[in-house]
Amino acid sequence: MTADLPIFFRNQGGIRRAEAEIERASRQYAVVRSQVAADVRSAAVRVRQAEQGITAWRDEIMPSLETELRQAESAYQAGEIPLFALLDVSRRLVDGRTRLLDAEADVRRATIALERSIGRACQPR
Repeated sequence: MTADLPIFFRNQGGIRRAEAEIERASRQYAVVRSQVAADVRSAAVRVRQAEQGITAWRDEIMPSLETELRQAESAYQAGEIPLFALLDVSRRLVDGRTRLLDAEADVRRATIALERSIGRACQPR
């Protein structure tokens, strides 16, 4: 009877398998790390864009609409424009307020996505 002696085998197959698993795990780690970095960059860009949008609505568009409404009310009181024109300006102001609220919600959603990407709460600005 002949038997293989395990002293010469030295578990080469197991060692190769372990090396392959380490290589696969390190590549998977690199892919996940790259994906997380991309997610964080993308979420940060969305936060900046949303903040720019809300700034535009708050600092430029809403004051303009409020001024337009005051002028329309004065013109209506003076009899220079009909009621439907005043109501149209008023409707545009309400639409603007709605869009401002939407912009604020966009900032919150983008901030939540950023916090989820980085795994912790962001510092308030």
